[in-house]
Amino acid sequence: MASVVLERDGMKVHAELTVEELMKLMGLDNSVLRPAAPAAQPKHLSYTQQAESVNGTGGYEQFLRDLSDRGRTFVRILDEHRDGIDAMDLATKLGYNDAKQVGGLTGGGLAKIGKKTGVKLKDVYRTEVTNPNGVRILKFYPGKLILKKPA
Repeated sequence: MASVVLERDGMKVHAELTVEELMKLMGLDNSVLRPAAPAAQPKHLSYTQQAESVNGTGGYEQFLRDLSDRGRTFVRILDEHRDGIDAMDLATKLGYNDAKQVGGLTGGGLAKIGKKTGVKLKDVYRTEVTNPNGVRILKFYPGKLILKKPA
C-alpha cells in the first residue's frame, strides 16, 4: 500500500492505495509494469585470455592503452629491469620524490584500470620485501604479462 496525499483547491485527501489503484488514478495500465532487466555483469578474462591478448586484441592490450603516461612508463621500466628494480630507483625514474608515491600509482591508477579491463595486477608486476642487515628493501618485478613480450 502506498500512502497518498492529494491536494486541490485547499483541500487535502489522505488515502492508502495499492499500486494498481494508483496506476488507475494516473490513467496507466499494467503494461508499464515490467520486471527490470538484470544488470550486466563485468567480463573477467581468464589468464589464458590475458596472455593471448599480448599478441592480439584482449584485456592486456586495452589495459596498456588505458594507462596514463606514468603508468606506461612504469610498465616500460619493469620491462627494462626484468631482474627487478628497487622501489626508490623506480620512484626516481617515475619522477617521484619518495618510494611511497609508487603505491598511489599501483594501488589507485593501475588497480582501477586492471579491474575495468579484466587484467590481474599480479600478472603485470609483483613486489618483494627483503631485510638485509635490518634495512627494509622493496623491489618491483615484472609480471607474467610483461615477461611474455621478448626483451
